[in-house]
Amino acid sequence: MKLFYSSIFLVLATSFYACKKTQNTEKAQVQINATLSDKLIKYSDIIDSASYIKLETDSSFVIGNIDKLLFEDQKLFIMDRSLSESIFVFDEKGKFLTKINKKGQGPGEFVEIRDFTIDTAKKQVVLLDLKGRKINFYDYTGRYLTSSKIPFLFSEFACINTNAFAFSTAAANNSHNKKIKNNSLIIGKINGEVKRVLFPFQTWELSFSYFNQQHLRSFGNKTFYYPRYSNKIYQLSADSLKLIYNIDLEKNGIPEDKMDHITDQNFRELTKTYTVFDGNYVDLAEGACFTINTPEGNFNLFYSKKSGNIKYSKAYLIDNPLFNFIGSPVTSYRDKFMVSTVKAHHILQQKNILLKDGGKQLVKALFSGLTEDSNPVIFLYRFKSF
Repeated sequence: MKLFYSSIFLVLATSFYACKKTQNTEKAQVQINATLSDKLIKYSDIIDSASYIKLETDSSFVIGNIDKLLFEDQKLFIMDRSLSESIFVFDEKGKFLTKINKKGQGPGEFVEIRDFTIDTAKKQVVLLDLKGRKINFYDYTGRYLTSSKIPFLFSEFACINTNAFAFSTAAANNSHNKKIKNNSLIIGKINGEVKRVLFPFQTWELSFSYFNQQHLRSFGNKTFYYPRYSNKIYQLSADSLKLIYNIDLEKNGIPEDKMDHITDQNFRELTKTYTVFDGNYVDLAEGACFTINTPEGNFNLFYSKKSGNIKYSKAYLIDNPLFNFIGSPVTSYRDKFMVSTVKAHHILQQKNILLKDGGKQLVKALFSGLTEDSNPVIFLYRFKSF
């Protein structure tokens, strides 16, 4: 076992948040008091077990970055926007099944993958081609089905159900559309029929460029929305909006008045001295995990639903070699596991250390066949009540 000072370094441009005046009176189901501790915490008090999925690797399906990962129908759907510009499909053992990667402007092709979601009822992969101004539909084998024009500008979406999608506009200028105008969240049908518009933004926000990677997150059959500039997480349905989590950064958070008409330069300066919540989190049956960004580094905060207890510290005791790869949560698996992804070369850098720490059989299996060119590894951590 060894002492680990948990600092998860993320790209600043993914964005950070403070409170929004119009939402201060809302009462959350769960109040998260983010008071960072120096107390040593055992990871084994939070995580029941750890496992991993090694993705098959071949020169024809190399993953650069995992920008989004969804589990569905015993499959992994992985988006890589940058290197391969593809959506990959693997089975739960890591075997490659297919990929969606035809670029162009013809049927079944795309100019750029901006986002994707899954319609589980129809068993369809729904791909947003923002530059091409269209939405493509594929079945789980990657076969192209149809496409439609985007009804308005948005950068993310999530399928709530077949007849209701959530669209995050990320402060896009939809002033030409009287129903939408300057609203950050749209609930409606995929054809553009608008049911609700939520979270209006001011014109000055159009020039503030800091956003998190995912405002919308899906965990199983639950869809959540995190508005930028807020420490609040909402659960969405087709006709309701519930405030689930409010993260209280106390005196360490950016003061509300400093966020009014903020510029990119001012924001960068503020993050050097203030704590912010960058919007990375996972919601599970037994609890939740949130990544909190502080001037000292970025740390995970764990919340247990059964007891209401919180564990949030700079120092964790690693008593399982696989706990070395606990990072900012990417998604959930079966409502029980928080998921992290790690590139192969980062894992190989720790090979000698991990072999000394014990659990050699477990570690040897992880490193078997792993090279610098291997696809990222998916780590699954089963959360337990504490």
